[in-house]
Amino acid sequence: MRLLKPHWVTHGSISKKDVLLRPIYTLDIHPDGKRLATGGLTDGGGLIILWDMSIIRDPNKQSQSASKMLYQMNNHQACVNCVRWSPTGRWLASGGMDRVIMLWVKTIAGVRSSAMFGASEKMKFSEHWRCAAVLRHHTGDIIDIAWAQDGSRLASASVDNTVVIWGNSPTNEKQQPFQFIAVLRGHRGPVKGVAWDPAGRYLATQADDIGVRVWRTADWQPESKVSTPFTNATDQAEVTRLSWSPDGSVIAAPHAVNNNFPTAQLITRNRWQTGLDLVGHEKHVTCARYNPNLLKKVNDSESPGMVCLALGGKDRCISVWTTLTNRAFVVIRDLFTSSITDLTWSSSGCELLASSLDGSISYMAFTKEELGEPVKMEEVARLHRKLFGQSLIDGLLNSLKPSPTPPCNGVDSSTGQKASGDVVLETPDALTLQRSQTDLRQKLVPSGSCSSSSSTPNSKVAVKPPRISVQTEVRTKDGRRRITPSFLGSLDCLDEEPPATFPMIVEEPPKLMESPPTLKSALVSVSLPKIQLINNAPSTSTNGGTPPAKSSEDVAILSSDPSDSPPVLSKASEEPPTSTKRRKRVEMTTISHDTKVIEKKEKSCKKRKRSSIFFDDDEDEAIVNVAGSSSVRPSPVKPMDKSVDKQVRGAAPPGGSSKAPKLAAVWAMDQLELSGNRAQFVCCHPVEGPIIVNITNGEKGEGAVHRVSASCSSDGNSRNLWSLSSSHRFTSHAHADNWLAIGDANCRLRLLWSVGSSICPPILLDSAPQLLATTVVDGSTVRLAALAASGRLIVWTLTPRIQENTQHHFGCGIDQSLPEIFAKTHLDTSRCPAVSLDFSPDGAGHLVVRLKSGSCFLFHVRRLLWIELFDAGEGEDNFKRRVAATIHRTCPSGPLAAMQQFGRLEVPAAGELMIATTSQRKELRDFHDAQVQIAELFGSAAEFKFWLLRWFQQLIEEGDHARIRQVCLDLIGPFSPTSHTSWEPSIKGLSKRALVRELLTFFALNLRLQRLYVEMKELLEQTQEAG
Repeated sequence: MRLLKPHWVTHGSISKKDVLLRPIYTLDIHPDGKRLATGGLTDGGGLIILWDMSIIRDPNKQSQSASKMLYQMNNHQACVNCVRWSPTGRWLASGGMDRVIMLWVKTIAGVRSSAMFGASEKMKFSEHWRCAAVLRHHTGDIIDIAWAQDGSRLASASVDNTVVIWGNSPTNEKQQPFQFIAVLRGHRGPVKGVAWDPAGRYLATQADDIGVRVWRTADWQPESKVSTPFTNATDQAEVTRLSWSPDGSVIAAPHAVNNNFPTAQLITRNRWQTGLDLVGHEKHVTCARYNPNLLKKVNDSESPGMVCLALGGKDRCISVWTTLTNRAFVVIRDLFTSSITDLTWSSSGCELLASSLDGSISYMAFTKEELGEPVKMEEVARLHRKLFGQSLIDGLLNSLKPSPTPPCNGVDSSTGQKASGDVVLETPDALTLQRSQTDLRQKLVPSGSCSSSSSTPNSKVAVKPPRISVQTEVRTKDGRRRITPSFLGSLDCLDEEPPATFPMIVEEPPKLMESPPTLKSALVSVSLPKIQLINNAPSTSTNGGTPPAKSSEDVAILSSDPSDSPPVLSKASEEPPTSTKRRKRVEMTTISHDTKVIEKKEKSCKKRKRSSIFFDDDEDEAIVNVAGSSSVRPSPVKPMDKSVDKQVRGAAPPGGSSKAPKLAAVWAMDQLELSGNRAQFVCCHPVEGPIIVNITNGEKGEGAVHRVSASCSSDGNSRNLWSLSSSHRFTSHAHADNWLAIGDANCRLRLLWSVGSSICPPILLDSAPQLLATTVVDGSTVRLAALAASGRLIVWTLTPRIQENTQHHFGCGIDQSLPEIFAKTHLDTSRCPAVSLDFSPDGAGHLVVRLKSGSCFLFHVRRLLWIELFDAGEGEDNFKRRVAATIHRTCPSGPLAAMQQFGRLEVPAAGELMIATTSQRKELRDFHDAQVQIAELFGSAAEFKFWLLRWFQQLIEEGDHARIRQVCLDLIGPFSPTSHTSWEPSIKGLSKRALVRELLTFFALNLRLQRLYVEMKELLEQTQEAG
């Protein structure tokens, strides 16, 4: 480790007679590691200085000719509190006490002289930066700024108790590249810290009132708030810069207190639990900054990944922590003479810089042997997709890759047909539509323009826009000339484009992982991947790529991503292909001996036979409907007596069932197996506070002991509180603040208090609980759901005793101890096992079950019926599955995306998705149609609009007059408003007629629909005038 304090990195003295330096309030290092930005205050206002990092790293490079300062900006009218580089390095965002955010961009100008206002002499700088935009919305000082990991959004925190979200403008407008998106209100005190979730689902903020709030990025509503560790530490620091770990699992929040000792609180993503403190600082911790990389030990491929965190406080101390040890990795005391204001890591993860109120900075460099080497960004993105379904790093990697140049063949890239330039334009409106066709197609194809063969795709020539050579001159009556000023609209130099890649942090992925060029296009106001349509394509291949290498072993893949790793095929897939009609699923499925299979006659059918996988427990026999007239009925078992509840029938006794058990998938993995037979979570003990609960399954074999234990840590020592042992392995778990549920292989479901005592006797099911989930409905009702290995799904409503947290051991009757069955049904998991069970993210308490194949279903607890959210079909090379996996990267985040989880679909790593047959076009349209319907019921407004635009675009390209007319008429509504109509002017909070105006722009893709376009346009205008 190297420790340096460059004495020349200052903002000058407070006065000529005073030796005290002006404070440095913030600093941030550029992603390429070549420059450092610092912010503070001067006599005339705010100050930002860019420093040469090469001289900071090696003071021996310092010379008279080398400029230590790369550039200096003094546009802010008051102190600069925060500077942050965008992940791509193109933008520098700065905010301060003047209540505005300035976005700076580098120009191509070389060395030039510049002087600050009031300075006696000019200074020469080797770079030139200009203020490209000023963002105004706050009414108070801006304290902290944070970029999203993909660089598309920006969040700013202010003392006006709000957080403002900014995003990329829908058009490539240079005057205002970012626009206002939302303002988050809810804090009752100054907001002094903000951090983005690397998965893109949440935003964390910290203020002086209640501590930390977590917001959903889907609708910008609060998800959770954490206030207990921060109640005794309000208004004790100028900043509270919190940070989110690169793996997305933990939030490090400074300025916490535990037993009157200042700490940094670690908030886990799992139910936003607290309980882990980083202790050691003598005064309040002011800032936390995670290393941007996941790290691993050098030359140790089997070592688990670790994260690294740096803390700085008012005690002038810096501590560096890693997850491999329980104590601080590095502690540096008395490094400054005043409080630490900001921390920053380099993109390589080996350099740490800190700033202080004493006006100085420090530089720390670590070796890979000391800290570890960074994990590739592609692997981190894959981890995010596996755990959370999406990752913002994907957007960053896509923006850093150079865009390919599409071929100029005069063929429409979206339809595969020649441009309709020979269509006779009948009206002026059609002429206007034709003129907008070029702009629309440029938005639909990948970025870049057609170039001749003589030009290389990588060559970029900066051409200045021509100046106006003709001036407007007016002569007055007395002969004098008056020249009208003309706005030139151009600078003396152009903005510099950011580099395509950063060698320090980005590595080129293998060719097999490269995304096809057709997946980088944008559609009008939303980014949509391009799908190429081919009319006369050969029928021998549909994916345009070579099959991946086959594996020699049977491997069950839980989740993967098509762009990151090729699929692993089972031995069944190594057999030579046979006829499509005769091919059957031969995965590792066996039939138990106590199951009776009824043979049925084979009936020829052109379409794939599909069995119904849902069963109602109210029926005496389970009927499996198959295409055709034949049916399969399991051998009936004499049903037991049933007690009818208001909504559902009671559960059958554990010793028998009202129907024959379904074929269980013995190769299915339960919840503990999916997590490596280990689980850890945090509960709340009524006396000890937060405790850590560990579930561990022993090795297979006779005499194996499986254990559940709870422990707490105090004064750095871990103390065991209680434990539970079992000879049967544990299969699933769910927990809340004060209780937990555990299922085992002996078909038992245990409900335990956080103190270790039982809430009620073990509940026996017909088979082992494979998955468990819990939620709170309407803020008070606690629900618990269990999916057994047999496919039985039961939802309980827990007793008010659990809701009120009354942990009495005696005096509780049946009504206060045993949970009440709220709903139950059956799911056939014999063909494909279930891998996840969750409650719907909208808080309505519906159950979402996802199968290993990627299919997912929703059980509506009020209607007591199953709804298909997505049918993944059979086979990894299924067309619909490949379409969903292709589109998911550009889908907006929301409840529907969280339930469907297209990012976890297992598909081959094909190069380009081609639609070559009529059946594939029809399947694509049916997929879009289904997504629109599901998005209207369970999705957000952004998701509904996304799928509606995709579906309508395909209707336009195919020229489906009837469907296009029906969609437009439904959205336009009745011509004259009447009191008897059921038409609503909005859908999902979006104006229907505003949607029609946006849909009309798609008619430019097919000018043969010009008559329908004119008709719908006139009808919309007349309806608006009449309404």
